[in-house]
Amino acid sequence: MLNLKYILIPIIFLFFISCEEEEKVLPRPIGQMRVEFAKHEYKSADLSDCPYTFEIPLQSKLTAGLNQEAFCHKNIVFTDFNAVLYLSYYELDSVDVNSLIKESREKVYEHVVKASSIDEELLIDTIKNVYGIFYDIKGNAATPFQFFLTDSSDNFIRASLMFNSQANYDSLKPMIQYLKVDLDKMIETTEWTKK
Repeated sequence: MLNLKYILIPIIFLFFISCEEEEKVLPRPIGQMRVEFAKHEYKSADLSDCPYTFEIPLQSKLTAGLNQEAFCHKNIVFTDFNAVLYLSYYELDSVDVNSLIKESREKVYEHVVKASSIDEELLIDTIKNVYGIFYDIKGNAATPFQFFLTDSSDNFIRASLMFNSQANYDSLKPMIQYLKVDLDKMIETTEWTKK
C-alpha cells in the first residue's frame, strides 16, 4: 500500500504542474487599435444641376465623377476613410430601366469570388417614389456596398463604395459599419427633382 502512495503523489503533482504550463502557452487575442469616429452629421449635397438631391456627411466632399462628360455622375469622397462612393446617373428616356437593373446586379455578382456573402435589401419609399436594392457584400471584395435607386420612369442612380486600399474586411469592418449609417441617410433623403 505504501508503494502506491509514493507513485500516485508524484503523478498528481506532475499533472497539476503540466496544467499550469498549458495556461502560460495559450495564444493571446490580437490587439486592435480603437478608432474614434466623428458624430454623424449631415448637409444637403450641392446638386442644383442634377435631377436628384440627398444629404451627405459633413466630413465628406462632393466632386465630379470619373466620366466628367456624363450627366450628373458624382463622387462622394470620404477623406477620413480613404474611400469614395461612385455615383452614376442615367435618364430613363434614353435607357431601359430593366437593362440598368440587370447590369447593376451583374456588377455586384462579379465580386462573388472574393465575397463570403452578398445580402440584398429591397428599398421602397412610395411617398418619395424611390425604389431600389442595397447590396451588402461581405468578405474581401473590392466594394463592400453597392446599390441602385430609381423611380422606374425617369431617373436611375447606381452607386458603389470603394476603399483606396487593399480589401481586408476585418480591418475595414469598423469603417464599413460607420459608413453604412451615412449611406442609409443618403438613401433615406434621396428625392427626385425631375418628375
